[in-house]
Amino acid sequence: MNKNFIEIMQDKSSEELIYILNNHKDDYQPEAIDAIEHVLKNRNLSEDDLQIIRNTADLIKQEHSEKSNIPLDIVQKILFFLFFYGVIPWAIAGTFKAKGFERKYKDAWKAMKWGFIVFLIFVLFLVFVFQ
Repeated sequence: MNKNFIEIMQDKSSEELIYILNNHKDDYQPEAIDAIEHVLKNRNLSEDDLQIIRNTADLIKQEHSEKSNIPLDIVQKILFFLFFYGVIPWAIAGTFKAKGFERKYKDAWKAMKWGFIVFLIFVLFLVFVFQ
């Protein structure tokens, strides 16, 4: 068993470990899953403790589900539409995804895409008008 995985998993709470086992097992390497099971086994948790942790893991899952469906508000959409190009809006959109706001991430990229399309149409219009 990989000691690096064990060290990493020991730093996580039992709730996080059970959440990973229940919801994201396929996203992790088999060695990491083995490390999670090893760490949980070594914590000598009682059945009551495990039930409490499972309930907490279910609450975490519900919170993630709720966060993933929150849309961008209109001001954010306008800002992403206007400032579609550059590292800063791309990084902000990336943080949405990293923090579990899937819909905000998709809405941000959609607004940036439409901002770019409108910009191209505007430039082409100017080129043809002033040619």
